[in-house]
Amino acid sequence: MSPDAAQLRAASRDWPSLTVQGEAAAVLELMLRGALGATPRFMTRAEAEAAGDAALVLPAAASCRTGERVALRDREGLMLAALLVEENWDLGGRGYVAGAVTGVQLPPHYSFGALRHSADELRGNFDAAFLADEPIHRATFEALMATGHRVLVIGALPPDADPGDTYPTVRCWLHAVEASGGRLGLSLWPLPAPESPHGRSLATAIARGAGCRLLDVPPSDEHQTVVSLLREGRAVPETLTFPAVARELAAAYPPPARQGLTIFFTGLSGSGKSTIANALREALIEHGGRRVTLLDGDLVRHHLSSELSFSREHRELNVARIGFVAAEITRHRGIAICAPIAPHEAVRARVRGMVEAVGKFVLVHVATAIEVCKGRDVKGLYAKARSGLIPNFTGVSDAYEAPVGAEIVIDTAAVSVA
Repeated sequence: MSPDAAQLRAASRDWPSLTVQGEAAAVLELMLRGALGATPRFMTRAEAEAAGDAALVLPAAASCRTGERVALRDREGLMLAALLVEENWDLGGRGYVAGAVTGVQLPPHYSFGALRHSADELRGNFDAAFLADEPIHRATFEALMATGHRVLVIGALPPDADPGDTYPTVRCWLHAVEASGGRLGLSLWPLPAPESPHGRSLATAIARGAGCRLLDVPPSDEHQTVVSLLREGRAVPETLTFPAVARELAAAYPPPARQGLTIFFTGLSGSGKSTIANALREALIEHGGRRVTLLDGDLVRHHLSSELSFSREHRELNVARIGFVAAEITRHRGIAICAPIAPHEAVRARVRGMVEAVGKFVLVHVATAIEVCKGRDVKGLYAKARSGLIPNFTGVSDAYEAPVGAEIVIDTAAVSVA
């Protein structure tokens, strides 16, 4: 970091600030750790076009003026660096800014601190580097050992990834390092996935900063094989991976009986969603062995989304909030039962995506006919909607988009709750 970091912090009180996040935050950290040269800078438009790589451009408000200094801060407001604006431009409705970067302090990390090296700390210690975003299993391990080099494993941690998802992989890398007898070393860096436009080019820059070259190891499907075996509850042979790695991943990829689950009911008001959801909750609790959480539409509206209206935008936000909570419950291997109306296919698909990233998702369409729903309407909601007292009411003034990919379809007019 710059010796006059304290002066920069003091002066920055009068500067505009720019919150740097996502991939731009990752690039800034690479700069501050010395992986992108001694005089780091974000590229101008012409430089980025000439390089054919937009990894080193910085999204920013077009109001940043040429010649002024800007404080680059993280999401918590911590000043990481100062940027002297050389150019700003707009492309496709998005602003960008370019200029030289002066470091103030590194982004704080509260875990694996000894593995977050500077380029100087790595230089001269390795002959080659390997970019890893998955655990190193037997085939890849043997390929790295066969090079005869001392290999730096560049552990790619995607920007903004949940540590709960990535740290099991870090522990797996450490198992491989231990098994190598000193032939492998590990350094953690915030990097996009290797198949992304910038992941490999930034890893090449890290390797260059460490004074070595990036190896081109053929991709392998061994990790997918290991995960599939674990998901099926089957043993992983030692010829495929290390026992310590298999044990580590077994906790991250449990078999179906131990995975989290979201059961998501959707249907018109009065269709029977809440009745079935409550009955299912009681049946699961009676069976025992799992924590079960009910996220009913009315309960969520009262406790989580009381400030929202019933506009389409706010209704979709309400369902997205339900999906977020359900995904967290699923991530921690609980069972979430959701029963909103959720009339729109796009937000239901969004919720499915959030949940399936961490566990299982079952969509239940309670496809009771609207005439039956109206007949059950003890609160008179449909009548109020027809008279205009309730706007944006599903089935009256707002359309219900029936799911096309529901795992279960129920007509409560034809079957009992039991």
